[in-house]
Amino acid sequence: TGDQWDRVNTILRAEKSPDQIESERTTTIETGVWERPSIKSMMKGLKSEVIASVKAVGRWTKSKSDPIASSLAKHSTYAVVTFSSRQAAVAARHCLSDGRGQQRWLSLETVPVPPLADAAPCDIITCRGCCRPVTLNINQNEQLIRKYFAKASLLFIYIFYTVPITTAQKLVEPASLQKTFPALYDLLENNENAFLSANILSGLVGALLYTTFFALCPVVFKAIANSGSRATSVQEAEAYALKYYW
Repeated sequence: TGDQWDRVNTILRAEKSPDQIESERTTTIETGVWERPSIKSMMKGLKSEVIASVKAVGRWTKSKSDPIASSLAKHSTYAVVTFSSRQAAVAARHCLSDGRGQQRWLSLETVPVPPLADAAPCDIITCRGCCRPVTLNINQNEQLIRKYFAKASLLFIYIFYTVPITTAQKLVEPASLQKTFPALYDLLENNENAFLSANILSGLVGALLYTTFFALCPVVFKAIANSGSRATSVQEAEAYALKYYW
């Protein structure tokens, strides 16, 4: 009921200091019951939001930090904590269950996740050299050259991949097949079993070419990502390969 929620809000205000009560006078716990909004309530809510924003700006302009705290913030140091597993990291994050760690413990996406990009630069024989990126073992100039070569390779594939497939389809069309391979054309056309004719062969070859190309695309894009994406881990290289593919 309404009286019970009023008591809850009274207890909430009693636990706060006078400064907090002054700055959060409008803070109340909602009952969760939906009420149909009216124009009056919408205008009241908009007015309260504007007033709260103006007060927040005023408090921000008037607030002054302690010189000692400013000096510590200016010359602050950081510590990198490495956990043995993701479960341990999640458990440590949930230790701050009271919410004081909100927006304080941010994950750094650029930290590489093992296995790292530690393959040999020109090793295409062993599995380690083919299946891992090489970013950590080459200098900046070679990384830049590999990046431009990867971009050029992707551009060439995106634009001209249809040229060899279309050319191969043209060669197995019935008219071209009759001129290029007349014996094969006569064999297909004079065959009593019409299961495999020149038209069927033309469509079958085109479908097989496209299927083979799209089956090889993940391997090709993974090789380009390992070589020139400047990824620092296998996980990042696989993400680049997916971007190249889609």
